[in-house]
Amino acid sequence: MITRYALCARRVVCDATENDVTAIGIVEDFVAVGFPLVMSRLALVWAFAREPDEPAQLNGVIKASVDGESLHEAPFNIDFQGKLASRVILNLLGFVCPKPGLYKLTFSVGGEDRAFAVFRADAAPRPEGAPAPPPPGGAFMIA
Repeated sequence: MITRYALCARRVVCDATENDVTAIGIVEDFVAVGFPLVMSRLALVWAFAREPDEPAQLNGVIKASVDGESLHEAPFNIDFQGKLASRVILNLLGFVCPKPGLYKLTFSVGGEDRAFAVFRADAAPRPEGAPAPPPPGGAFMIA
């Protein structure tokens, strides 16, 4: 199996007529005002091809990590439907970046990491004299 490409974006659209994929808002490095940061949606795309003698159905795992620390793992299925090329599109409704760092989303099949997409989330510098940010989990006031 060979990887053609892997990416993450805010949204991915797959055209039903042409089977074309359009990625909207490809996620690259960014600066956030505070952490944890919740991304309301995140789409992952992995395109790949297999040899004719390789299985047509496989099980995989998507692994999310920050600076090498595991955040989450979830299974997914691959079905080539009689073809030699396919793609997996995973739409996540909510992705939490708990801290600044290098985020890696890894596609794994058969215990072997096959492809990944990465982005760096950095904290914006705090202006001099600005109050300290609230503790993780938020802050509130009761009047």
